[in-house]
Amino acid sequence: MTTMTQETVERVEILTKLLADSINGYDIAVQMTDEPVVIKMINNMIASRKSAQTEIVDFARKIDAEIDLDGTMMGTLHQQWMKLKDAVGLNSDEAVLTECIRGEEYLLNKYLEALQDDITYEARELFELQASRVREKMDD
Repeated sequence: MTTMTQETVERVEILTKLLADSINGYDIAVQMTDEPVVIKMINNMIASRKSAQTEIVDFARKIDAEIDLDGTMMGTLHQQWMKLKDAVGLNSDEAVLTECIRGEEYLLNKYLEALQDDITYEARELFELQASRVREKMDD
């Protein structure tokens, strides 16, 4: 396996986990609000992330990358932190949205980092497309 292919595999594996973190986080966030507009926005984000996850998992299979849909330890810890804040009444709709935005910024930065690596053309196209979708959702 060439260095370029190894970097591609590593980035695909990382982004697969981060998309799982995003979906899991949004699943938790949507339970923390009763506001219909916020619920609709979060459900749209879940659908968008699931679509991105399907694309990247399909690509991961093509390049024999490991597919881990459990997410990262840091993502799991953050999700537990969100649940704890909600349990003690510290989560307002604004706080939930702030966490969503912070998660989007983190994910976008990981795509941008991946695009700096020596990755395959096909991976670059996929990462650029998905990064642009994250950026679009942040602008909505």
